[in-house]
Amino acid sequence: MGSRPAGSCQTPDVWRSALRRIVAVVAVLLGVTFLSQVFLEVLPGDPAVVIAGMTGSRAAVEAVRKQLELDRPIHERYVRWLGRAVQGDLGRSGRYNGSVLDVLLQRGTRTLQVLIGALAVAVIVAVPFGILAGYRAGGVSDRLVSAGAVIAIGIPPFALGNTMILFFALKLGWLPALGYKSPIGEPWEGFQHLLLPSITLGLPLAGLAVRALRTDVAATVAQGHVLTARANGLSTWRILTRHVLRQSSLTMLSVIGVNLPWVFSFLVLVERLFNLAGAGELITQGISGREFALVQGTILAFAVLYVVLNLIIDLLTNVIDPRRRRPVLAS
Repeated sequence: MGSRPAGSCQTPDVWRSALRRIVAVVAVLLGVTFLSQVFLEVLPGDPAVVIAGMTGSRAAVEAVRKQLELDRPIHERYVRWLGRAVQGDLGRSGRYNGSVLDVLLQRGTRTLQVLIGALAVAVIVAVPFGILAGYRAGGVSDRLVSAGAVIAIGIPPFALGNTMILFFALKLGWLPALGYKSPIGEPWEGFQHLLLPSITLGLPLAGLAVRALRTDVAATVAQGHVLTARANGLSTWRILTRHVLRQSSLTMLSVIGVNLPWVFSFLVLVERLFNLAGAGELITQGISGREFALVQGTILAFAVLYVVLNLIIDLLTNVIDPRRRRPVLAS
């Protein structure tokens, strides 16, 4: 029997893959937001009393309870919040006296810039050092880079951040220690304010990425096509960039994607350490003030960002390795 035309099975496979991805994304967003509401529900204390104040009258407490729909069952409150959220209404924040969406758009920009900076630091550090260690596997360069990667992984971000503040900001005076400036309005000053937070968050991730890339590069340089390219007189630079890096970077990208939850978990700490006033701080403020809408809206934003970053990493791996996007054709 002859093979069926490629289009006869490739298109359904593409649609099925897209559908599975959409279902997975929706399930993640629903699960994260519902669990966040359950978490807020089981916290000790009455949210209405916290918001109304300990000196608030009974009528004021009941008014807050009704306004926040705390008199309704949790599943009903979640469904009503979800219905408003899909329309772009994430509720209002009493602390900031405005809509949660507006607060997230203002504060989330800072968090996104630090996050992108941390990922950039991880890749910028990992690629040259991972290639160096892998290409010189077993040598002095390999041992030095591997030791540095282990140290970067083992240093807690708060210790790394404080050390860099003391050295680069207070002792040398090269970079600002605290605060935020927008790199859009003031590019150089904004870059300086984001550099230390990005390094603090990105260096441990770079250590993991270096180790992953080093292992793959060491395996790739021993393969036949690389040995053939070297025998044919190709320069080391061309061999590394055209024959080694592309094939060896898949595991590094996977490691970065797998460790994104770790990066998100330390965003709050880094933002507080450098006084960035980003979106991560909204979660702790919302929990302490029992602002359900602020907490759920922020968690939803982080969940969407996490999904988008994973999608980008998945697309990059498909571009690097086309075999991942070609379905096997039935004969």
